[in-house]
Amino acid sequence: MVWWMRRVWTVWKEGNSENARLPWLTMLSGAVAFLIFLAPESVGAAWQLDRGSSVFALCWQSITSHLTHWNFEHLVWDLAVFIVVGSMVERRSRNVWLGLFLASAVAISISFLIWVPDLQFYRGLSGIDMAFVGYWIGFQLKGSPRKLRGMWGMGLLLVVAKPLAEILFGQALFVSDLGPGNRNVPLAHLVGAGVGALFAFCAAGVGARPGVRLFSRDTRHSASAGPTVSG
Repeated sequence: MVWWMRRVWTVWKEGNSENARLPWLTMLSGAVAFLIFLAPESVGAAWQLDRGSSVFALCWQSITSHLTHWNFEHLVWDLAVFIVVGSMVERRSRNVWLGLFLASAVAISISFLIWVPDLQFYRGLSGIDMAFVGYWIGFQLKGSPRKLRGMWGMGLLLVVAKPLAEILFGQALFVSDLGPGNRNVPLAHLVGAGVGALFAFCAAGVGARPGVRLFSRDTRHSASAGPTVSG
């Protein structure tokens, strides 16, 4: 835990230097999640969110629990989305990536503790995955030309509709088997998507790197010389 936080702080200080072209935070966090899965179960149990823990333990478990997983299927689905979309977000802005990771992790953990009282433990990156997806789609929606906003707007609606459908039907759309006594928490996906969309519209220009939009409002710019996006 201490080593991981030191490495995150070191990368944060690098800000948006040339090293930001490489998604170090995404790869590092994904590697930590994989190593935790390979470690003895006692490690995952120590890092998971446990509502029976002390207030002090809940503070750091609200972050570390998202790097723990119940089984291999759970890990693979979460990491696949995390590596792909997390890398896209980090290549745009490492500062936004870190802020989004921490904000969504805390928001999801708090919502779990308050509104899912029947579950004792929480694990998984899927809520943060939804935060990254919500942010990326919202970011594209905000800066796309008018004729493409409908497409990105529909994408954002689908991101929100997914957890709502899971809540309504009581069934996950992707990972369904989390092992005996465990179940998906669609609320985490909904909160994550909401935090991501909020970041897209309120903090879209923080530390942004130019030339990362799929489409630009000004079509006279080439993809490699796109305008710098402001918040």
